[in-house]
Amino acid sequence: MSPAAAVGQSISVEELERDPYPAYARLREEEPVSWVESVGLWLVTRWDDVQHVVKTREVFTAETEPSTLNRTFGKNLLGSEGPYHDRVRAIISPWFRMRAIGHFPADVIAPIANELVDGFAARGEVELASEFAEPLSVRVLRRAMGLEGIDDDTLRRWFQELALGAANFEGDPEKQAVADAASADVNETIAPILERLRDEPNDTLLSSMLHERVDGEGLTLAEIQANLKVMIVGGLQAVGDLISISMWALLAHPEQADRVRADASLVDPAVEEAARWYSPVGTSTRQTTRETELAGTALPAGALIAAVLSSANRDSRHWEDPDRFDLDTHRRPHLAFAGGAHVCVGALLGRFEARTAMHVLLERLPRLRLDPDRPAGFEGWEFRSPTHLHLLFDPPPERYRMATTTEELTPDYMERLARVQPDPAALPEDLDLFYEDTARRGIRLNKAGHSLKHQEQRELFARDEEAWMDQFGLTDEERALVRGRDWIGLWRAGMSIYVMTKLSGVTKTPLVEIGKQMRESG
Repeated sequence: MSPAAAVGQSISVEELERDPYPAYARLREEEPVSWVESVGLWLVTRWDDVQHVVKTREVFTAETEPSTLNRTFGKNLLGSEGPYHDRVRAIISPWFRMRAIGHFPADVIAPIANELVDGFAARGEVELASEFAEPLSVRVLRRAMGLEGIDDDTLRRWFQELALGAANFEGDPEKQAVADAASADVNETIAPILERLRDEPNDTLLSSMLHERVDGEGLTLAEIQANLKVMIVGGLQAVGDLISISMWALLAHPEQADRVRADASLVDPAVEEAARWYSPVGTSTRQTTRETELAGTALPAGALIAAVLSSANRDSRHWEDPDRFDLDTHRRPHLAFAGGAHVCVGALLGRFEARTAMHVLLERLPRLRLDPDRPAGFEGWEFRSPTHLHLLFDPPPERYRMATTTEELTPDYMERLARVQPDPAALPEDLDLFYEDTARRGIRLNKAGHSLKHQEQRELFARDEEAWMDQFGLTDEERALVRGRDWIGLWRAGMSIYVMTKLSGVTKTPLVEIGKQMRESG
């Protein structure tokens, strides 16, 4: 231990959980490598030292002993090092590259995000963490991993119980029993999925892990199971937290939020700056393989090290004015997704989710802002998570709200929407029939457009286009949109045709023309 460890000895777990950044600032200035008794770790807090730890594998290994990750999941990407780690990563990583998942923002993430926003858009307020960020991360994870048919609650339970074991540093047997039962449940549940994927591969991560080969070698069943559990834990908490933190950080700076609203190209740097400024993943754990010295501090062999990523991202030796959230000043690589050989393999997908979420929320929710009466709450230092994030926005006038199911086409619904009066000369004689027919058409097209996010529907379309259209009862005009592969026009027309016809008074314009008008108007 360092002869001078006054700062580290004074830091409590409660202080770190409440807000670790003041403690990190003291450590960076006075004890950049410090033994913190309360957490049983050496904390490394300066940028250069953190970089050295995460990049020097021969001295600071990720294959720690004991390893809560390996004990709970089985030997995995995060808890391994050397040739084993490199082989597993080489097999898994191709699925996470742009070529494989570049379509996710438009085809997977945005439809789920819009569906979630539909659930609260009329209210004028939302608790973003529980109503949007967490369910978005759950549903994208299910689609990405290939866990279709496994409900949200099961995925949440797996995450909570597996995470209990991953954080069980004290070796509590009761906690471990819960985690071990969840681990066994995951193995049992995915067994039939893997069996099906052997003969019917698809575009999911599970399929890729099953079939990908590097130098003729693939993953064993145990390796697939272990690394899927890593993805479940990392893909839910860290991504959901990044979505919430990005929105909170941006909206806490209204002038910069206005810039992003006016220029969508600023969404990407906004997410990157939020990840740097308030990193969702705070540390990366290593263990010394031999005696060494770091920043003038002697470390014994076997010392457990926490490379504090969130502190390095606030180090003034590397960043200009690092405690300030700034879209322009800090456009350089950060460590929010770790670094070196263990840089987060799912970083691109996490970025896609946070960026798409920000686009959808800013586009869909006018004057989106923090709720001043219910300030955001955060906790944690190894993982910094929102306890709640209440936002306000201006809800759309009720009369403009589209029905999303045929059950909503009630007389009261029709009467309220009838108050929006178009050009009387353009109205059909049977107004009630017109309202119902137009709304049903919107619902029909919406269902058709959204169906293509499902693998089996895409396969049916590729195999028999007419049969795919028949199941929705599409008209000749609607089929023309499909044959023209105008998916955006189809989706937008389906979502908005009722409102378009009511507001414009154009009741006899062909559907194709309405779709064209909508696209031209943006």
